[in-house]
Amino acid sequence: MQGRIEYRSSIIQAGALARAALAAVGAPLRRQPAATRLSEREERSYRRYFRMLHQAYREFSQLRPAEQRAYWHWRATHECDL
Repeated sequence: MQGRIEYRSSIIQAGALARAALAAVGAPLRRQPAATRLSEREERSYRRYFRMLHQAYREFSQLRPAEQRAYWHWRATHECDL
């Protein structure tokens, strides 16, 4: 009887660990900062990005989420150029 209880307990624990691991793997990673205010260095990079696009400057906080993601994607791929 004692062996069955230990076996069930270890199965339940293994299932809980597997579920937690799968949840962690499936969770999306945040690659861009959540802040809408940019540091001075980031602001220079952001202005450079707008010059590259040949668009009028707009405050970062005024961009749509898709536009913000596009900037962070560009920023991640051009980090060594700054």
